[in-house]
Amino acid sequence: MTSIHLAKPTQYRGWKADLVNRAFLRDSLTHLGEKLCSLTTPIFVRFPKQTVKKILSGYDPQFEVGGLFLIVPILEDGNRVLEVRKTIFLKNLSSNPERSFFRPELKKDVQRIWRSNLESDKEPYIPIFFHSHPKIKPSYVDINKLLAELSPVMTSEADQRFSMELEIEVDDVKFLVPNALLVQSEILDQQTIIGFFGGGITPTDFSEYFSKMTGKTLRELWNGLTSWIKEDADRFWPLLLLSFLVIGIPAILYPKRVIPLILVLVVVLLGSQIIPISRQTGESIPSYFGVLREEDTIINIPEYI
Repeated sequence: MTSIHLAKPTQYRGWKADLVNRAFLRDSLTHLGEKLCSLTTPIFVRFPKQTVKKILSGYDPQFEVGGLFLIVPILEDGNRVLEVRKTIFLKNLSSNPERSFFRPELKKDVQRIWRSNLESDKEPYIPIFFHSHPKIKPSYVDINKLLAELSPVMTSEADQRFSMELEIEVDDVKFLVPNALLVQSEILDQQTIIGFFGGGITPTDFSEYFSKMTGKTLRELWNGLTSWIKEDADRFWPLLLLSFLVIGIPAILYPKRVIPLILVLVVVLLGSQIIPISRQTGESIPSYFGVLREEDTIINIPEYI
């Protein structure tokens, strides 16, 4: 694969013009006519092995952590690639760190860290803010809690508002800084999920996206089952009998116990993001999400308008 590293600006004022010329940034306007710029999609985000290790070592299963990814733009075979070079953790000053990440001047922190590293390293860094949620431990007693835990990377209203407001000043415009969310899940065999949102390059709310992804997965499961039966029509009746023995009879004998369990199963299948997330592992699959493993991890962010 042929890589072309971008020229290194001597100061941050050369940053925007260089990235616009190389099609990594695009200009836009708000509905009030305010000048903005954001990343150009589609784009690949690559986490090298050593970066993944640092992220995983800094993840706290009980408290929210946050910080900044500093990413270097690279052209590879005509593709825009963002390679994460630095991971900088910031101290969480929230009074409730189990549920939120807070710093009173976070926007200024992002601007200061990005600019100082850009000028000291002479690298055209692009900043991405990240924060984490504590590890997901499924509860089978509280249904509402279970449903929330089956949506590990769903962004809160506060996350969504913040992602729409996080900007840094560059020349005469403001750059919309993308956000990333990290969460570890016992449901996904202790693996760490990362999802991108906001910044003008991804949605801030993923409900519709995951409904489509989960619906696609269920259709594939159904198509696989019907194909298996079509291969041998005699398989239908034993399967029907087995279903009746496992589900039908217990539902008739113990309706108050079994029917809620069936409903939970249906909700798990319809609402769980684990199946679609676990499938987003290849470069060829456009997604806003991925699973960080102790190896190079690539996430393919599709075009977003």
